[in-house]
Amino acid sequence: MATIGTVVLLTGKAFAINEQGVQRELHLGDTLQPGDIIIAPKGAVVELSLVNGQQVQISEQQTVNFTPELSDAILNNVIDPSAASIDQATIQTVVQAIASGQDINDVAKALENQNLGGPAGQDEHSFVDLLRIDEVLNQFEYRYDVASREFTDTNPLQQDRQVLSADVPYSAVNVSRIDQDLNSFNFQYGWKKNDFESRRYEDIRDGFDELHTQPSANKAPTAIATPASGNEDGGNISVNLSGTDTDGTIANVTVSSLPPASQGLLTKADGSPVVAGVPLTPAEAAGLIFTPEPNFNGTVNIPFTVTDNQGATSPVAVAPITVNSVNDAPTAANGSLSPTEDNTPMTVALAGSDVDGTIASYTITSGPTTAQGALVYDNDGNPTTPPIAVPFNTPLTPVQAATVKFVPAANYNGPVAPIVYTVTDNQGLPSAPATITVNDIPPNNDAPVAVDDLASTPINTAVPLNLAANDTDVDGDALTIQSINNVTLTPGTAQIIPVPNGTVNVSAAGVITFTPNLNYTGPAVFDYVVTDPTGATDVGTVTVNVGTNNPPTSVDVLKTIAEDTPLVLGTADFAFADADLGQTLVNVRIDVLPTNGSLTLNGNPVLAGAVISVADIAAGSLVFTPALNANGVAYANFTFSVQDSAGAFDTVPNT
Repeated sequence: MATIGTVVLLTGKAFAINEQGVQRELHLGDTLQPGDIIIAPKGAVVELSLVNGQQVQISEQQTVNFTPELSDAILNNVIDPSAASIDQATIQTVVQAIASGQDINDVAKALENQNLGGPAGQDEHSFVDLLRIDEVLNQFEYRYDVASREFTDTNPLQQDRQVLSADVPYSAVNVSRIDQDLNSFNFQYGWKKNDFESRRYEDIRDGFDELHTQPSANKAPTAIATPASGNEDGGNISVNLSGTDTDGTIANVTVSSLPPASQGLLTKADGSPVVAGVPLTPAEAAGLIFTPEPNFNGTVNIPFTVTDNQGATSPVAVAPITVNSVNDAPTAANGSLSPTEDNTPMTVALAGSDVDGTIASYTITSGPTTAQGALVYDNDGNPTTPPIAVPFNTPLTPVQAATVKFVPAANYNGPVAPIVYTVTDNQGLPSAPATITVNDIPPNNDAPVAVDDLASTPINTAVPLNLAANDTDVDGDALTIQSINNVTLTPGTAQIIPVPNGTVNVSAAGVITFTPNLNYTGPAVFDYVVTDPTGATDVGTVTVNVGTNNPPTSVDVLKTIAEDTPLVLGTADFAFADADLGQTLVNVRIDVLPTNGSLTLNGNPVLAGAVISVADIAAGSLVFTPALNANGVAYANFTFSVQDSAGAFDTVPNT
């Protein structure tokens, strides 16, 4: 294939496209073939040396199509070498001449010696040289399209625009012959409004149609609100704030406002907090972390914008973060009690809470031992009904739990086991155990207990009294007599204290003696006060029977039992009567053993003359057992005598 020219000067990068549509980058020394299209982008200049000796320069943003007609003209040297290049002139002259029906050859000749360049109208069009040629170039077209609108012959523009100085419907222009050397016919134009997308123009020489994109106004980017989610108390939630830009890249992301602290904290991946209004890099914004507050659930909104690499900012988008609700375990409250020895029952404050529900039950799993005290509750709400013991590991209703009390054991002091319990919410989820600490019960002095005293003395006979001997003190303290008949005793000092029907003598050593009045017989009764070392007191009563102690009496008893059936004897079987005031049954003496059967005490045979205490009899320890298979009326009998508290036995035994 013939060569029509060579690249002799090259600035920047330029390209050539052959007839098969293959594009290559031009270099110095490259040759051109017929049908090649030369493209000089912005910043590029290409100078060609044609085979006919002409030098052709293709400036930046120009395109030349070496059509078959143009190539033939170059190869056959049909261009008039003696003709000089015409100057640049306004394309308006050419267009108007063609539009008015003039022959393009006449127009070209008329412009041989004129300047055809410079500004053309207010829309800043510019043009390069038109070089005349001697060959007829059919289908020479000058035409433009606005965006996607198509313009045809005789039709007006569909929107107001300015081309040169007026709106003109342009269509194809035929150039029959130009005798001058021809360079590319090219132009630029601008609209008064910037809402178009592209422009098209065609090579004046060969009808080549190329699409140029008019730089449009920077389009604002779009923020992409990517939803995020996680579970309540489930840890961190990853948050991705991003955007897209059709004509650029995202330069930064800015969070407009932060969620309230009650919802949670938004941080970068490195743990540093996100600051509202401070831009983030796209990488930072893609790796944000939201940490919900404990027990928070709901929707958190993160408003943000994105800014592109040309400074345009998107409208605000809102990225939703959903924190799903999860049932939270309830919480049982710890507490403490400080009971005192012999204190009244203390309320046990069982308490629980649930952030997302209610407390359905309370369960005490362990508590004080029986020796330390008891946990009780009111089961029916009736204050007259005695409380019942709290069963461990058994749920109590909230109403029942509100009545739980700790009752210290009588006279107990020392450590007490803690009360451990759980609460369960309305969804059946139990809490972790809570502990109510029961502080040690400090020792508390217990008052002594004065036990009434009974004594007997013959008429006109003094009787010694050991009043504190039978008194008790649970703390084990030594007891002393503080006063007798409201007269305070002075330790180390002998005192005579008058009492009803006699006197009480207290020696310096503390020995107490009662002396009845002369010739008085009968009971002498007076009070005394016993005290412990801490000053706690109790009052006792002394009864002294003056005169000869009258022995007690009893009655015979008849008992009927079934064959082979033992008989347990009780205190009611031994009747007691005494003429002396204050006497009581103390013992029973077995004078004669049964004629048949056997009499045992705690399973042991009773001997004749044995003295059996009232306590043993009351305990059911004295038993008569008939012989096996024996029976009959008056089968067996034994005799006994009762003894009073002054020591006298019945003088007439009973049967």
